[in-house]
Amino acid sequence: MNANHTSDEGSASVSRSKNLQQNRVAELLHAKKPSDAQRRYVKVVQTIKDLVQITLPNQSTVLVISKGDDELVDLRGRIGWHFPRAVNGKFAGCYPANSTEAINHLEQLRTLGAEYLLIPSTSFWWLEFYSDFTTHLQHKYRITTFQEEVCLVYRL
Repeated sequence: MNANHTSDEGSASVSRSKNLQQNRVAELLHAKKPSDAQRRYVKVVQTIKDLVQITLPNQSTVLVISKGDDELVDLRGRIGWHFPRAVNGKFAGCYPANSTEAINHLEQLRTLGAEYLLIPSTSFWWLEFYSDFTTHLQHKYRITTFQEEVCLVYRL
């Protein structure tokens, strides 16, 4: 009986191992793969970082319309700030109600040391939605970098 008991344990162990392997294979097959949009976004973020590195001075302070994405403000040797930005330095959690709020916030952050405003292509809608903000940028600041599918950067 002892030999049969050991044999049964071995068979059960092999069976459990096969079940675990089959479950893992099933998980991998059904794992959510990044969508094309997610892959494009990751590529845009990487291209922004590369572009910033070659076009903006080291240690410059860059406002980024980031939607709260910390990856977008991690700018390799530059100081990235979320825009809009809360007092604690994090993303404010919401967008300005109108162009006046956006302009006032931009100018406040400029007085605190912001030197550039980076608008990723995923946030180009700001340029239309906040049209007076766009006019303010166009009349007061100059574009230093523009790549249509990537970003727009103003020198503040």
